Amino acid sequence: MIGSLFVDPAKRNLSIGHSLHKRAIRGLLQKRGIEKLQLGLGLPGIYLGIPMSDLSEGARLKRWFANNGWDILSPRLLYTLTIRNLSHWQPPEGLLPSIQRVSFAFDLIHGSENSETVLDHVRANAGPEVLELYRLALADPKACGIVRAKSPVDGALVGTVIICRPETPLATHLPVLQAAGDSVGGILAPVVPSSPQAAIVLQGLAMLGIRQNKKDRANMCVLDWVQGDERDTLLGMGFDVLDAFEELSCKPETVSLDF
Repeated sequence: MIGSLFVDPAKRNLSIGHSLHKRAIRGLLQKRGIEKLQLGLGLPGIYLGIPMSDLSEGARLKRWFANNGWDILSPRLLYTLTIRNLSHWQPPEGLLPSIQRVSFAFDLIHGSENSETVLDHVRANAGPEVLELYRLALADPKACGIVRAKSPVDGALVGTVIICRPETPLATHLPVLQAAGDSVGGILAPVVPSSPQAAIVLQGLAMLGIRQNKKDRANMCVLDWVQGDERDTLLGMGFDVLDAFEELSCKPETVSLDF
């Protein structure tokens, strides 16, 4: 994974970016058995992919990486969402009855209690960065918790999300949880496998996260690591898009080491 590539604006067009890219790729490929390269890194979470909030700049960056062998035709879309004035947030009319009607059981756990089922769920349905983030959250029960959604039929997990208090130590890994002058609560990395009820499960997890953030007296909340088709479901709850990213990937043999 390549998490970020920075070049001083005053030093651009001198092939510095190409040199950094080539050196990074060579360094990654020194480890045997690498099957995929990823552009965008969630932990530490500086950029989840190519930033696309500025579409023209995003398009320029995509062309640059395409010229260096990256597949830009099938990106994974990732979003950071926010509710800025949390104290005034109210659930949309009809949302709570809809969640109650499907009979999923939601609860909040902290620390190692029942953590193995959570980690098994994340391991089966998400990548290694998300799994590591869940481990960090479970290791900090004072600042973090996991909201679980369980099937009413057999009690199996059908969704999880991390919640964290303002000023959580996780903010050292996720700068998006730091905002000047604001107390920021986090709702992080929802893991909801595809199913006919996935949207309502996601909304239930987000609602409990919002309520806990409000209880912790956060002024705003950030919902990070939202995947493409989840965005619209959450925008309907009152979230706004804070950042948008396109995570790229490619096979090692396609990346150019020439410039």
